Amino acid sequence: FDAYVDLQKQYADVVIEVLPTHLIPDDNERKV
Repeated sequence: FDAYVDLQKQYADVVIEVLPTHLIPDDNERKV
């Protein structure tokens, strides 16, 4: 199960980087 969760984390991280930040305006300042 840990492997599945880790995979979801990686996928979510990629989505956050790829998706436009207009969904989360505050994410602009948090992005590196």
